[in-house]
Amino acid sequence: MINNQIVSKTRVLGITTIVAIFAMSFMSASFANTGKVQFLISENINCHNFSFCGGPAYVLNLGVTGYADHTFSAASTATQFNAKGHVAYSATELLVGRWVIVSGYFVITGRNTTTVVTGNHATTTTTHFSNYVTNTPATPTKLDCAQVIGAPCPAGVTASETVVRVS
Repeated sequence: MINNQIVSKTRVLGITTIVAIFAMSFMSASFANTGKVQFLISENINCHNFSFCGGPAYVLNLGVTGYADHTFSAASTATQFNAKGHVAYSATELLVGRWVIVSGYFVITGRNTTTVVTGNHATTTTTHFSNYVTNTPATPTKLDCAQVIGAPCPAGVTASETVVRVS
């Protein structure tokens, strides 16, 4: 017998992911950006240490494309798990806007659309932000766990960030 609550949560999570992918493609199209890619940025955090993470486990993945015309599009997903290893909530963020480099770091301005799914309930909000200092170096680099979270990483915690200049 299949637990309908788990199946329903899985459907909501799957539908939210599909909606996020379509929304990202439409938002990117709204900028009509067929320009040249200048930067690719990825960040991944996996936290499976209850005392350090403040909960059973979570996973965060972020991907950013920075274009030569100083526009960007980004998508991130975060998933928090409960003590039994089931999804407690998930959040998907889609960001679009403009970027500049200030003091060696990316500073972004734009729109953030966030969808949070808890159980069978999803909430979407859109906010605008200005001059957000990302603390991501605007040079090709690979940051390790301690550099990403600002402290040595204990057992059960991994993190990395990579910046690639394409053109």
